[in-house]
This record gives sequence, structure tokens and C-alpha cells, in this order.
Amino acid sequence: MNNLILALLYREIKILYTQKHYAFLKFLFFLAQLTIFYFLCKMISQEYFQFLFYGLVFSKIFANVFTTPIEVVKNEKYWGTIENLFMLPYSEAAVFINICIIKYIFLLGELLLIFLFGQIYGIKFTFITLIYFLIYLVFLIIIYLGVILINFAFSLLFKKFEVSSWLVVTLVDLFSGVYFPVETFPYKLQLISKFLPTTYLLKFLREFVIENNFKFDLLIYPIIFGLMLIPISILFFNLSLRKVYLSGELSSL
Repeated sequence: MNNLILALLYREIKILYTQKHYAFLKFLFFLAQLTIFYFLCKMISQEYFQFLFYGLVFSKIFANVFTTPIEVVKNEKYWGTIENLFMLPYSEAAVFINICIIKYIFLLGELLLIFLFGQIYGIKFTFITLIYFLIYLVFLIIIYLGVILINFAFSLLFKKFEVSSWLVVTLVDLFSGVYFPVETFPYKLQLISKFLPTTYLLKFLREFVIENNFKFDLLIYPIIFGLMLIPISILFFNLSLRKVYLSGELSSL
């Protein structure tokens, strides 16, 4: 397994190097978005920008965790390498999850840069906060292992699933309280927010980085949700993989 991780890491570094301009532009776009929100929030309060900053950081994490499996399948099909990955002496799920984890390691580096740029806009944090944030990020990935496998399965089954995934990300951002406090929503929309585990994960993040208050009770529902989803996702992934193998559509775009 260590050889697999090292090989995939080397492969990802080479891919990132070839796409360095695209990655740089994506990062600049996020900074531009952050700058626009900063000046808009100045008309309200610095506290609201701090609230929004961590909402945007959480949104970036969730979008990456949710869409990375879809992009991996899409790219591997486009490059014609997906069948080669499945010929490795490891389970298909293990190969896919390791690819995602390596991509999430690079995401961590991007988030650290965002925190550094955040200081320009008055966002204050300590080294201990960054350590807690790293643990939080690892926790998020573990909780969403089921979601990662389900997205891999949908990507194998449906060729245009990428568009739907970004719609899901946008709606989750809205109802989880990325831009506005959930308490300001109409009552019926608050019911949707309370159903989403992301609402509690985001609230926990804001509590520990802004208020230095660890409300672990907020993590109970997301943990239960994530644990229940893992066996379902494994079953669904295996069934989806079996279907594309039998239909011969594994490498079709």
C-alpha cells in the first residue's frame, strides 16, 4: 500500500505541474472572491466578514471533498488510464480513495495560503488554531468517505454527473449557513438546514476558530450520518462497478 501511495503522489505532482497555470488561476479567483466579500462586509462589520471567511473556507473544503471523486473519474476516462488503475493489485475503492486523499493533501497547502492571505483582511489565528484545523480537515474527510464512494459510483454510472454535483454543492452552501446565519432563514428552510450534517460541521468550525469553544455535541449527528453512509456507499460502489464492467462502459466518456 505504501508503494501505491508513493506512486500516486509522484503521479499527482507531475499532473499538478502540467496544470500549474490552471491551479494558480483557480487560487486567484478565490482570492478575488474573498476581496470582493471583504469590501462588501466592511459596510456591515468586521465580525460579519470573519463569519463569512470561515464559511467560504468550509465551502471550499466541502466542494473539493464532494467534487474531487467526480473529477478523478472524468480525467481518468479522458486520459484513457482508468482501466490501468483498476488493474493494480489493490481494490478499486482503495485506489480511488488514495487518489482523493493525495489531492486533499494539496488542498491543505492551498488552505494554509488562504489563511495567510486572510491576515491581510484582519483574520487572526494562532499556530494551535492551524493544528486544530488540520485535525478538523482529517475528520471531515473520514466522515465523508461514504459520500466520496457514492460520488465515484455516480460518476461511473452517469456521464454528466459533474453538473449535478455543483448544483448540490451550491445548495448545500446556501442551506448550511455559509453566507448567512441559519437562524435568519424562514422556518421551513431552517428545517432543511437542520437535516444537513454540513450545518453542524460548519457551526462547529466557527465556534472553535472564532470563539475558541469546542461544542463536540455538534459533531454527534454528522458522525452518525457518516457511519451509516459508509456500508451503503461500499455496496453501491461495488454494484456500480459491476454494472459498468458488464456493460463495457468503464472507459467511455
